[in-house]
Formats: sequence, C-alpha cells, structure tokens
Amino acid sequence: MTIMQCVRRQWPALAVVAAAIGAGCSGGTEDPAAGTKRAAASDFTIPAAGAPFTPKPLTTDPNVALTNMVQSYKEPQTFYAQSEATIVITSGGKQKQSRQQIIVRSRRAPDSVTLHVRDTESGTQEVYADGKYLVTYAGTSNEYKRRNASGDMLALCRQIDKYAYQVMSPLTFLQSSGVPEGMSDLKYEGLKTVDRKEVHIVSGRLSPSYIKAAAKSIFNAANLEPAPSAFRVWLDKSTYVVHKIGLTLAWKGTQAAGEEAMALKNPAISILEVVRAVVPNSKMADDSFKFTVPVGARERFVESSE
Repeated sequence: MTIMQCVRRQWPALAVVAAAIGAGCSGGTEDPAAGTKRAAASDFTIPAAGAPFTPKPLTTDPNVALTNMVQSYKEPQTFYAQSEATIVITSGGKQKQSRQQIIVRSRRAPDSVTLHVRDTESGTQEVYADGKYLVTYAGTSNEYKRRNASGDMLALCRQIDKYAYQVMSPLTFLQSSGVPEGMSDLKYEGLKTVDRKEVHIVSGRLSPSYIKAAAKSIFNAANLEPAPSAFRVWLDKSTYVVHKIGLTLAWKGTQAAGEEAMALKNPAISILEVVRAVVPNSKMADDSFKFTVPVGARERFVESSE
C-alpha cells in the first residue's frame, strides 16, 4: 500500500494524505492535457506473463508464509502489480475516504522501479526511478521534481519510500529478507476460499516502533504515540503473492497545525487493498521507467534540504 505525503494545515488535507509525493501539494482538477501525455506507467493494461512464479510448499507457520511471500516478489526479473485500495482516514472524530488504483513495476539489471497512483482525492501521482534519477510527479499541479538517485533495487526502494511511503506494498517486500519490518504477534488463520481463490490468511500486529516511525513519515508528526494497529493478509495458496490486505494504523495524541504539520487528534488510517494482477517476468520496455514530461508541466527544482 502506498501512502503519499502532503503537508497541509487544515482538516480536508487528511483526505489527501495520499498526495503530492514532494512534487506539489496543490489540489484541484487534474489537467486533461497532461493526462493524455502520460508515459507507460499510467497504462492500466495488464501485460502478458513470462516465466511463472515458483510454487512453494504448503505451510501453517505464519513466519514461513510471510517469508514465502517476500521471496515470491524478489524472485522474478520483472514484475507488474495492479491493485485497488480504499483508504479511510479519521482524526478528531471526522472521517474522509479516498480510493486508489495503483501500479507498481520493477525490473532488475538495470534495477528500475515505477509507481503510478490514481487517487480520487489527489489525482495522478507518479514516481520513476531508473537507477540514475528519481522523478516525482503530481497531476493536479502538473509539476515534477527530478533528483539524482543511483543504486541497486534496495537503494531505489528506500529512496522512493521517502516520497511515497510504503506500507506492506511490493516495494516493502523488495526491501525485506524475511518477515517484513513491523509485523509481530503473527497468527496463521488457515487455508480458506476467498473470492473463489484458495488463500492462506495471516494476521498480526504492527509493532509500536513501526507505528511511531510511520507517524513521522506520513504526517510529519513526531509527538503522536502508537495505538493498537493490526494487519491481515490473504496470500495465494501456491505462490504466496498477495491477494488482499487489510491494515489499521492508529495513534494517540494531538498535533497543532504548523508550517510543515497538519492538525491531528487521535488519527487513524484504515486500508483495504485488493490485488487485481501480479505478473512475473513480463517484457518491459525501457520507456516504462523513463519519465516523459507532460504537456505544460513545470519542473520544481529540488532544494538542498530535500
């Protein structure tokens, strides 16, 4: 799941926490001309698969199940993932909801990643990392930033995390060697049929230290204390790739609005994400990982503090 960052001073900003990715936080209607010129990352056509995921033995151990999940995402030379998510954000008794369509593409040799999000509140958001540059783009403002960003897959995913915070997404799994960071008190709930698919169900808590760090990354709020937070994930019976995931992230405390902070009171984020496709080893053109400047787009130059 991708939670993009946008610092705002008023309550409506909570509806667009999934916004801006460092490119420009202004809201409004997305420029249609810009939308017609998007690069390959914005194409929601599911590609043809290449070599399939390697099947893995059945297990009832939740640690093994989650490790199998991570291994499946790290195994292919390329992968394409498409999902849809509903996000409900609560603060001070008020609630906002948004919906996202998400595409993640990754490729090894050369290591490259793209992330494309369509959000009902904040429009089109994109991140491109091709091993040389990292570009973040916001469709509502039609602005982008370009940063030098070299490194291997691990380094690229960590850099993307700074501008598009990842919570149990494919980019999270690419950074993991076993059970992803923050998952604790794991429970295997069984092998069941969900949406006409046989899936393993694993649940657990998100650790207080993980939730504390997430408050800083999502809200730029260092003074919020962790409240009970949990996850449940549905994994393919054979490959252990994610079919569906539910998350609740919660905090206790308040934060006054400031120059780089939004007003908050006991905030919580509830997420339900359903994966529509995970495609291993598909053919990916170099253009899939290159940012094409949209019509009329404005570059915002990176400040030294960023």
